[in-house]
Amino acid sequence: RQLLELTDQLKIASAEANAAKTKITSLKAKSKQHTNEVATIKDELTRATEELRQLKSNNQLAAEQRKKDSAEKVAAKKEINRLTGELAATEKALEVQFNKDIDSTVRDMSSNTRGTRGQTGVNSGRTAML
Repeated sequence: RQLLELTDQLKIASAEANAAKTKITSLKAKSKQHTNEVATIKDELTRATEELRQLKSNNQLAAEQRKKDSAEKVAAKKEINRLTGELAATEKALEVQFNKDIDSTVRDMSSNTRGTRGQTGVNSGRTAML
């Protein structure tokens, strides 16, 4: 009878040991799965960190380019203003010279016209005298 009880206890202990083994195997599988998930998350985090670093670098380059473009725009505006002033001064100088040339031409024409009239008068007079 005692042997039967011991055999029963041994069967129970064996069943409990098998259940514990199964549970340990299950926990090891879950642990391995979690380890793989953690590794995947670390890889994703590393990729995201690198993408963020690249975005920051691109953002910095874009900011530097905008700053450079802005400086070039200011320089271009200054050059346009300088050239506009130069053009206005040249136009004014040409206008003044043009007016002087017109005045001179009008004076020359007036002198020539008076001289011609005088000569015509003299010629007419000579012709009349002849």
